[in-house]
Amino acid sequence: MRIRGSKRLLGCVLAAGALALTSLFVGCGDDETGGGVSGPEATAITVDGIVFNPKSPMPGDTMTATAVVMSGSLNVGDFVRFQWSDDIGGFLETNKTSVRWVAPDTISGTVFTLRVRASNSISSATGSEPVMVNRLTTIVESHAGEVHATASGAVYYLSSQFGPTSPSFGDFEIKLKDATGVVAVNTRFGTEYKFNRTLTQAVHVETGAGFGQDRLKQIFVDDLVTGAATALPVVPIILRRPQFTEPDFSPDGSMIAYQAFLPDGEKPPSQGGVDTFEVFVYDIDGGAASRITTNRVSFHPSFSSDGNHLVFMVDTTAAGSGEWELYSLPVLGGVVSPDTISPLTKLTATTGSLGSGFPPSIGLRAWNNDPADPVLAIIDNKDKLNLVRTDGSGSVVVSIADKVSDFAWARAGDQLAMTAGDGIYVVSVNASAQRVHTLPLGDKVSGLSWPANDEYLIYNLTRGVSSWYELIDIMGNTGLQGPIRISGATPTGNVVDFNSVMVTRPAWFSNAPTALLLFFNETSPRLATVDLSGLTP
Repeated sequence: MRIRGSKRLLGCVLAAGALALTSLFVGCGDDETGGGVSGPEATAITVDGIVFNPKSPMPGDTMTATAVVMSGSLNVGDFVRFQWSDDIGGFLETNKTSVRWVAPDTISGTVFTLRVRASNSISSATGSEPVMVNRLTTIVESHAGEVHATASGAVYYLSSQFGPTSPSFGDFEIKLKDATGVVAVNTRFGTEYKFNRTLTQAVHVETGAGFGQDRLKQIFVDDLVTGAATALPVVPIILRRPQFTEPDFSPDGSMIAYQAFLPDGEKPPSQGGVDTFEVFVYDIDGGAASRITTNRVSFHPSFSSDGNHLVFMVDTTAAGSGEWELYSLPVLGGVVSPDTISPLTKLTATTGSLGSGFPPSIGLRAWNNDPADPVLAIIDNKDKLNLVRTDGSGSVVVSIADKVSDFAWARAGDQLAMTAGDGIYVVSVNASAQRVHTLPLGDKVSGLSWPANDEYLIYNLTRGVSSWYELIDIMGNTGLQGPIRISGATPTGNVVDFNSVMVTRPAWFSNAPTALLLFFNETSPRLATVDLSGLTP
């Protein structure tokens, strides 16, 4: 990467120190270059922090840097003197508390170091901070959502015209943003979208006629090339309507697994009817659906990353006590072997902590991208991270005392990044965890994301009512010593609402170190790209 100077980002604001019960301030006038001492004896000063605006300048921007200076006493009349420096001569002034620095019109993602020396009559102190100069470009002004980038530079994303207070919030359509503009792939709105790996097809759920729990829920396959939508077969039900939900593509994109609620076609439960909850698989090329489980009460199907197993949640206790565990069935010759032919393989033994309630809840889950060693990471109902293999060896719990809130697999699939409590961790596939960063009190991290080369990590950080994106070099590849901001701050908006209905994790172009970021300003997210090519070794 290109790093100019040393390694930290720089600013400076006058800060208060405390002596006994009285708040005292270091004298620090904008134009002071010195002064006599009067009043109490002087005490040493330190450069203790940074404030800068904007947080991450674009090429050619003028940034204000302000030094945070601390002292244990008032130092009446002992004015602090400042001297600012860098390696490119970008300062418009160098001897004030707050100074202006012009970001060079340079390659995006380049890191520069700003330095300040503060002195009073008895001491001097220095501070330095890195500042990243990058190019942030808005490509969708509003109503943007979950992002999937193609190798050609086009972007598929989910878009909704409905805000979080709308009864239709959570219903999205697929749009395409390419060099010619933005177009809707089709005119259907739905939920629970999944995309295949080649970004040629998607699948979603639509809620149809009926009332309450008896409303029909049907799955559609979306052809992203032609815009056509194909409905999966619906089991004919006389009295009440079935619900088909939670679709998941096989790794090769040839099959879709989904869960089915099949109400009794003749009688409701109050009259002795028996509802069933099963797993089905749809063969896309053949256009046929097959029932995979029979009387299992099974939920949440997904294909392993090697495509050799279909994994789902089952309560096999005789009394149906809610002890939900993961089980699998083999995929043989591109066909899922149903439980009428192959026995279930139990993958976990957590005494039911993977889910609770009925239907069982399920936390964030994701398969790694390593077909040679497929591992499912899943957060259980105790907010612990479990790593599960398909060989039936059981799950391993990552031994971290704090609650896990987010994780993301590296592209190579050999490790994941995880947030728990105030820490960011790197976890191996064998569940060993190493803390790589401690967050300031009150900071919240979401949307962990790795670039294609797994060299660093970006995430969204929320502090108070503002949020921005940061980059942290957790692998030691870029030379950065701590997190660095890669975007300006925006109001937190409704990020929590959107997180509940779609993926808000940053995405990446596969052929360039360019990240796609969602900014939740007010109620209508915008989509922007940030060029981090200056960090490429």
